Amino acid sequence: MQEHCRDSSLNDPIPQEYIMYLLPTGPLGTSLQEFQAESLRLCGKNRAHGRFPHITLSDFFTCEDGKVECLYAALRTAGELVAFPQTISLSLYSSSSFIGFFLNKEAADAIRSFTESFCHQVSTLTDCSLKPVYRDFHLTLAHKFSPHHQMTLERLAKSISPTQSCVWEAAIFSRDMRFVHYQTLRALFPYEPQNDDELKLCVGDLVFLDATGISDSPEGWLMVACHRSGCWGLVPENYLDKENETITWVKQRKNDIAEEFPVPITFTTVETRRVLLVKHAESLDEVFGHHWLTDHALVNGVYYRQDLNFPVKLPHRNKVQDFEEDPPLSSCGMFQARLFGEALRDSSLKCVSVFCSPDLRCIQTAHLILT
Repeated sequence: MQEHCRDSSLNDPIPQEYIMYLLPTGPLGTSLQEFQAESLRLCGKNRAHGRFPHITLSDFFTCEDGKVECLYAALRTAGELVAFPQTISLSLYSSSSFIGFFLNKEAADAIRSFTESFCHQVSTLTDCSLKPVYRDFHLTLAHKFSPHHQMTLERLAKSISPTQSCVWEAAIFSRDMRFVHYQTLRALFPYEPQNDDELKLCVGDLVFLDATGISDSPEGWLMVACHRSGCWGLVPENYLDKENETITWVKQRKNDIAEEFPVPITFTTVETRRVLLVKHAESLDEVFGHHWLTDHALVNGVYYRQDLNFPVKLPHRNKVQDFEEDPPLSSCGMFQARLFGEALRDSSLKCVSVFCSPDLRCIQTAHLILT
């Protein structure tokens, strides 16, 4: 959340897009992933490499943020109402532009009933217009490939045993609808901006590119939006490489529907878990600037409390100068953290686990809240 502090769209009421997939896991899932890797190595990329192995159960649909919990309830209810087959048989099919598995009729009918139930529940609970997928359910192995690669892809596909044990998961994924038609790229190198219209990059950062606007950017540069921060800016074109669009998708919920051995579907009620995100309290650099130590608090190399908002003393360190790059909390910041901790205590909220940045100001904030 702190990374998005300069995201101009942070508070915009933009809903996410959702879709439901049926995912193979276990030995069959592993074989399918190995097929993707080997087919990419031998034949290059085709459209099937853009997404992980799956069977599409719904089209994309939008849902208001305040009603997302209803999607989870719809998935749970659909799983309770529909009896799934003990096994799902897969039949290999191949053509000049498509290679994949189709489901046997019994399994397809059961999954279609599940999908219809889910869509009905979603439409009832969220007022979303969601219709089930009526085309034949299939699991794509290769799509839109070069004709001279067909034999190699067929050979690899035939090496997959469709009778392997498999746990099938019905999962809901979400994506940012603002970047649906954008390319997803990954940063190969770090980049520090030299001008105000440029974007900072860290290795591995994911960015979104509007391919229709490439001609409007300076030669050798691309105008992109950073997935990590939500900020826009120019970056060097040769610092980026293409990435699959699903890398930024979020897996919201899943439900196991068919397992290696037939077992009834059960749902266990668990206690709600909550995550409390806390920004560090006021630190000295936020009040007195980045050079707060050398400009205000050092006298002949010794820390001096020049202002009441400075702490009485600093924690022990080998070099006091290290605090300039890792500043502590101010006196007001310490008071803020203690007050926040008292509010948590009075609200009877109990923290089970705490994850904290190694920055001194974050450690101090967490310590004062807990004590």
